[in-house]
Amino acid sequence: MKIINDNVFERFVDLIDYDMFSINKDLMKQPKIKTILDKYILLTYYSTYFRDETKINIYYNRVFYYSLLIQKYREVFGVDDLNLEQEQLKLLEEGGQYEDINWSIIEDILHKENEYR
Repeated sequence: MKIINDNVFERFVDLIDYDMFSINKDLMKQPKIKTILDKYILLTYYSTYFRDETKINIYYNRVFYYSLLIQKYREVFGVDDLNLEQEQLKLLEEGGQYEDINWSIIEDILHKENEYR
């Protein structure tokens, strides 16, 4: 897994149309959470901008940033009242569509997201 460089995200973040998504406004007020959320949105809904990345690496990065989002959310708000973990399960189920997925990488992301930073 290769973490996509922050510079790549910075080139595209202004393209996000937040009106397309029903995003909790409190998330948008927290700079650290918003930055992570922006990356996840770009990887999920604007993935065509990441032409130099493989689909599987985009997926790994989605899992990574979503896991980081959950972690930061807990640090700021405490309890997961947005059901982020339930949504994470849906994201993990998507992994089954990739023939070349390495579940060990997913496991590492879920248990060691801080080590990637």
